[in-house]
Amino acid sequence: MECSEVKAGQTLTQETAAISIRSGMVKAFASVQLRRAAGEASTDSCQVVYKLFVAHPDGKFVLTKQYSEKADGSVGAEMIGASPNERMLAADFWWAEGDYTGHRPVIYNVETRSAQSRALHDEIRKQLPSCDYFEEFIGVSDAGEAIIRVPQSAYVEKGCHAQGKWLFDMQSGRVHRLKSSNNPK
Repeated sequence: MECSEVKAGQTLTQETAAISIRSGMVKAFASVQLRRAAGEASTDSCQVVYKLFVAHPDGKFVLTKQYSEKADGSVGAEMIGASPNERMLAADFWWAEGDYTGHRPVIYNVETRSAQSRALHDEIRKQLPSCDYFEEFIGVSDAGEAIIRVPQSAYVEKGCHAQGKWLFDMQSGRVHRLKSSNNPK
């Protein structure tokens, strides 16, 4: 969704498709709402409200995480999936400006019924060569860390190979590269 789509005094909302884990006993979906106050003339920015809803065996969806900020450009939410042990669910509250996409991973712990979120800034990119890399939020570990992949740069033809997968700790904000035979040394 784009702020330019919202007229003064309007609100637009979109929801993701729900995902299920644990044989359908736990379901989740995310929504994004854009608002512009009545009388606000600028179409460059608007208020965005991201929400994550989770339903346990009782079947009722409950708001488990909400985040709001002033936004420019494009915004959206995506359900990323579950950890291999299905104790963690992940969603991405993202924003984009030009070629850049920012990620705010949201990790929901099914056992404790609590959610954490933290914006990923340049924690990974500042450790990489100057290759105009971008990041993709692709999963969640059993420990509740966001899994971020850094593919080969689409903007630099030589010397900017894929940088593999990284783990983003939601509590500390620290990142570290996943050891894999596909990662550069």
